[in-house]
Amino acid sequence: MIRFSLLMGFLLLSAKLFAASEDEGQEYVKHDSLTHIREAKNLREWFTNGETHGLLRLNTIQTRHFENSIHHAALAAGGRLMFHTASWKGFQLGIGGVFSSNIVSTDLTESYAESYLKPKWERQLFDITDPASKSQLNELEELFVKYSYKTAFIKIGKMPINTPLVNPQDSRMKPSAFSGIKFNWYHEKDWALDASYLIKTAPRSTKEWYSIAESINLYKRALANDSIGQHIPESEIHSSGLLILAAHYLPFENLQFRLWQYYTTNISYVSFFQSEFDHKTFRFGLQYLYQKQAGTGGNADKDKKYIPDGHQVHLLSAKIGYNKNNWEISYNTTFNLNNSRFIFPREWGN
Repeated sequence: MIRFSLLMGFLLLSAKLFAASEDEGQEYVKHDSLTHIREAKNLREWFTNGETHGLLRLNTIQTRHFENSIHHAALAAGGRLMFHTASWKGFQLGIGGVFSSNIVSTDLTESYAESYLKPKWERQLFDITDPASKSQLNELEELFVKYSYKTAFIKIGKMPINTPLVNPQDSRMKPSAFSGIKFNWYHEKDWALDASYLIKTAPRSTKEWYSIAESINLYKRALANDSIGQHIPESEIHSSGLLILAAHYLPFENLQFRLWQYYTTNISYVSFFQSEFDHKTFRFGLQYLYQKQAGTGGNADKDKKYIPDGHQVHLLSAKIGYNKNNWEISYNTTFNLNNSRFIFPREWGN
């Protein structure tokens, strides 16, 4: 059973990572495009030529355990509203927020000895760190200044980040957001380079901003324990931030190579490579992931390390797909080459 669960987990991880790279983040990437931004000739046009984006969302989750008649349910309503100014002398401003209300739900604070009986899925529609709260979940998701020059831009502030391992994971009411600095440069249609340094995050289904170190294992404590508002303090896990470097090379329209480097200071280093080839109705893909400990693994105390000493991971994934008449059938598989567990904060995406 354990081997089967691990195998299914690897298969789902492989399929999800391929999908995350294919959709290119949907709405999150187009906001960083350098081609669709309106230009402004003066201060008034800077705002009047801006763009407003929004959505409304209704989400319900229900869980029923037939063996013991335990039932959990929740209905949430909310949405997202963002405003981005036009570009004036290369400068652009952005602000956006997300909100969610508990329309109706069962008691989300219920405690059970078995963790699988707790309403952990329903809690994720609201603030998982405070399941007893019925107040509206409001969060300032975006607040940034951006400067663009020719085929490059730099952005500073609060923003979504979309990569295979760090992303909004936007399947609940409130996606993840990050605070830091981001740089992007591309050369025509062939090359693109990205660099981000993140110091804070507001993980999905939370309404507070945490440092990179504080956010690690926040989900585990919030979902597994009944204690409210607890998180691992910086005194136990030490990290000053998360650095993400990426390179994208598309030599042909149907061939692409992508490489991401994730360095969580004092914790871990992850290298993630992906290549895909599309030939009419067939698609082939390959991924390779490597992880090793960095610094002290999060703490000098061996009992409090997030990444153990000498920890290394090698994962190899492959995909074969057939696409025709708006239908796609694919086979995805992942091989763990050294039988080590991939350790990465779920609070950041993936």
